[in-house]
Amino acid sequence: RDCEVGQNATVTRTDATLAVIEADATVGPFSYLRPGTVLAEGGKIGTFVEIQKHASVGARCKISSHTFVCEGVSIGDDVFIGHGVMFINDRFSSGGPAGGDRSKWEKTIIGNYVSIGSNATILPVSICDHVKRYSCSWVIAPPMLRMKRRRHIRWQR
Repeated sequence: RDCEVGQNATVTRTDATLAVIEADATVGPFSYLRPGTVLAEGGKIGTFVEIQKHASVGARCKISSHTFVCEGVSIGDDVFIGHGVMFINDRFSSGGPAGGDRSKWEKTIIGNYVSIGSNATILPVSICDHVKRYSCSWVIAPPMLRMKRRRHIRWQR
């Protein structure tokens, strides 16, 4: 609804409102682009991907299925994001959820030529160009490193 769709772009069974989908981009099926989303030229948004308000995805990026890109995320050019990746903009800095208070949300910036493996969780951080993050990893900024380490428990039969 009310989206700008560039030349040769393909949008399949997608709920998109006030989004910009540039030339040669592919979206869907079953994706959700909220108002202010920008998908640059040649980008691909996979199945069951949600991109929240005012997030931007650079040229020739590929975002695989079941990925959540929250508000305040900026993704550079030529980035690959695997299946099931979650971006988070709330660090729970006050001990609980921000409750919609955007002043507590932080931005995430992903550089160019970055590869993020499946099931990674990305907390507010800046990732420079040419970085690889592997599957099932957490990407956190230094203040989060001060968290108390929890003991791992092994289950025995």
